[in-house]
Amino acid sequence: MTDLAELYRQAVYVVEDGDISFRIRLGRKNHELNHYLAVQQIGNWAFLTAYNPNSTPIPDSKNLKRQSQLIDRLNAAKYRYLNGYGTSESGDWPPEASLFVADIERNEAMAIARDFGQTAILYGRSGGDAELVWCD
Repeated sequence: MTDLAELYRQAVYVVEDGDISFRIRLGRKNHELNHYLAVQQIGNWAFLTAYNPNSTPIPDSKNLKRQSQLIDRLNAAKYRYLNGYGTSESGDWPPEASLFVADIERNEAMAIARDFGQTAILYGRSGGDAELVWCD
């Protein structure tokens, strides 16, 4: 798990949705993120994806279908979210479509991630740092 943990720590988590754009890095303060959270009055958030369950690459067609199912689930629960992606700073890790989900409790975010076979998620609270949370 150590190598995988290091990959997560080195990754860049990007939110790009319309006029909104910011990057999330583990272990680094993010003024754009914290400003957005304050303006939107968001108390907590998670960065979720349905791509590549168990950190194992699968065909794009399956990833797209899984991501669509994740979006349907979030819509059914009336969560607000922004589009984004996770990738490596060097670009050697292909971008994985992701969603920045507003006002979701940690346990609910983890339950959704587990249902989609995810190994870990990013989770945070307004004014705090992003946290890597293992789903096992």
